[in-house]
Amino acid sequence: MLEPNKQSYLQNFPKYIGLAFLMIIVNMIYANIVDLSTVKTVDVIGEVDMTLLMIILPFSLLVEEILTRGLIYRFVKGTLTNRVAYLCILYIMAMFHTILHYSNLVDPTIITLLKYFSVQFVGGLFLGIVILKYGFKGSYTVHVLYDFILIFVSIFLSNYIQVI
Repeated sequence: MLEPNKQSYLQNFPKYIGLAFLMIIVNMIYANIVDLSTVKTVDVIGEVDMTLLMIILPFSLLVEEILTRGLIYRFVKGTLTNRVAYLCILYIMAMFHTILHYSNLVDPTIITLLKYFSVQFVGGLFLGIVILKYGFKGSYTVHVLYDFILIFVSIFLSNYIQVI
């Protein structure tokens, strides 16, 4: 079981950056294993003004963190002495994370639902572990960094490909 980290937010910030990159790597590997090439999702980057997205994203992720992990974390904080309870809480957090991302899918079939949900579930588990280890601020920070890194990489690659 993870013991909560007692360091300050600023002392942990380099760890949060590392965890965001680790989450990207884990999700990319898992997404390749389940082959997400057939899954159609909403193209936020092509549809939304990027300035608006950068302003709105931290607030929408704050709501997401509160709904999928924050409320649960508040009730179980300091009470997870049993390994089964710990795993159940992680599972519940991951399921909430998965269900919240259903709206990202376009014309889902059973197979694409299972593929997409399994990747979201892995991300939810990862962030569940982060919140239990580093608290709400840590989980929120890792989630924001994760999304911002992915958005910047997507923009960079799309601009790079257009130049070629």
